[in-house]
Amino acid sequence: MAVTQSRRTFLQLAAAGTAAVALPVGVQQVVNPPGAAAAEVPGVDRVVASVCEMCTVRCPILVRVRDGKVVRIEGNPKEKSTQGAICARGNSGISLLEDRDRVRTPLIRVGERGEGRFREATWDEALAFAGGLLTISPTPAMTVIDIDGPGKTLIFAASSEHADMVVIKLKEAYKARLGEVDPDAIVKITGVASSCNREQEGSGWVVSPERVVTNAHVVAGTTSGHVRIQGVGRTYGARVVIFDPRRDLAVLAVPGLPARSSTQGPDLKRAGGAVVAGFPLNGPYRLDAARVRDVLTATGSDIYGSPGAVREVYSLFARVQPGNSGGPLLSPSGAVVGIVFARSIDDDKTGYALTLDEARPVLDAADSSSSPVSTGDCVAG
Repeated sequence: MAVTQSRRTFLQLAAAGTAAVALPVGVQQVVNPPGAAAAEVPGVDRVVASVCEMCTVRCPILVRVRDGKVVRIEGNPKEKSTQGAICARGNSGISLLEDRDRVRTPLIRVGERGEGRFREATWDEALAFAGGLLTISPTPAMTVIDIDGPGKTLIFAASSEHADMVVIKLKEAYKARLGEVDPDAIVKITGVASSCNREQEGSGWVVSPERVVTNAHVVAGTTSGHVRIQGVGRTYGARVVIFDPRRDLAVLAVPGLPARSSTQGPDLKRAGGAVVAGFPLNGPYRLDAARVRDVLTATGSDIYGSPGAVREVYSLFARVQPGNSGGPLLSPSGAVVGIVFARSIDDDKTGYALTLDEARPVLDAADSSSSPVSTGDCVAG
């Protein structure tokens, strides 16, 4: 979607992106008698009543405009709570409009971090670039955006209309970046492990018609399972037809499941961007940013703790939580490139996913497998 902005509008958006609020100088009401025109007299100040949005307090202000240029920002003396005062941050809002060194176009870094080398970019290019690095999680009070993985976050206050505009554009860019992913191909899986007297849940993805891949530990010990597309709506009955405790993979046959097969993509390289898709904490469908720390041959245990399991895995800088298990690891374009199966017990910002090469024997056997198989014992924990 094309984004066309005037210089003034760009500066308003830039303020929202850098200060998490909108531009402080918004001409909302001229201080004149009701119905009177706001005359512009050369060389004479015109006073405009507005609201400072340099922070969420939003103090009333008076803006002096001379020959079409903002020359001063003052507190509104009629406001009892501030007694006509304005803080230094609010007073500096004039620089967002008039400073000669202000940012005038989107900039994308071309050198190493700290070198200070940037190039100018169009709004379409800048938003598409940023959209590929974001995870956007709206809450009632604010929108939280994780940039390029957990821990790098912008928080946009919901009270700022210009911040809302930025969030909308970034959401559009983020969705465009994930153009290949079909959310209907990502499912929530639930089942009951009677021997452990508990309900189990996880995520999965459609590998072929009526076949869903998940982790073995998600369905271990269950006699039957249920699948819901995007975690909502109709429930489809499922039976386990492949159970591989060494790889921690399982395939479910789901008769009547209308979802299309997921697109599979090439292997990711070290430092490559990715997306963890699934239903963390048994919640709604969610996409979280990730980055590949390394591609490893890991020696460990199978899902029951028996040693000797060797797997090719992605070590991820990502927030993997219970409920993500079995969900797909997506490339930045939305293709499935791995299967999430574990998180670090020492570092909540490290997760693990099986590579598609590791999963290939199971994926290739999915179509031809139709008979129910044993799911073993449930997994402790």
